[in-house]
Amino acid sequence: MEKGDFIMLDLEGKDSSGEIFDSTKGDIAKKLHGKEGPMLLIYGHAMMIKGLDNAIKGMKEGESKGVVLDSNDAFGQKDQNKLKVYPVTEFIKAGYKSLSTGMMMVINVPGGQLTGTIKSISNGRVTVDFNHPLAGKRVFYELKIEKVIKDLNEKVAKLCETMDIVADVNVNEKEKRITVNVREDKNSSKATLHSNLEHLFPEYKRDVNDAGKAEGAK
Repeated sequence: MEKGDFIMLDLEGKDSSGEIFDSTKGDIAKKLHGKEGPMLLIYGHAMMIKGLDNAIKGMKEGESKGVVLDSNDAFGQKDQNKLKVYPVTEFIKAGYKSLSTGMMMVINVPGGQLTGTIKSISNGRVTVDFNHPLAGKRVFYELKIEKVIKDLNEKVAKLCETMDIVADVNVNEKEKRITVNVREDKNSSKATLHSNLEHLFPEYKRDVNDAGKAEGAK
């Protein structure tokens, strides 16, 4: 496996109690990823936790493997600095009508958002843990590389599909140009797609157009 390889990966992740926390199959896949089926992994582009990157490195198309990952290779150690205490009134102002231990919540911070879990509620104070729920724990994965995509046209098409972009893709190898005519962009991701293409295929010129405009220009 080399950096930049496009891989279609099936996986199932379990914690030490055997509970499935991630999968590309069944209801868990639909809940977490919006659909079932192998996920696109672009090897070496920081899309997976370190231990999975290392496990996949020596695998081949069609190969399956089970791996055990300690916390350092999975979701890291528990960081006490990620335990934050807030007054209950802050959550009331934010629109929360009720709070309970174990509840997941999103906190707005400068530059973005953090997802945390309520650990305790006491004396008008709420302790929220912003560590990953599996931080400090050993995890288990079953992996299978369903396919290694070689064709550049298929790579770009699969990238569009993963980003919920419906598009017509054309790759001109002679002119070193990738053209994507977007028919539907469910998450307003055209700009991100262009950035990804620039990062992944720097030797190619890139055109990401609205399909209607592109057709009208013919």
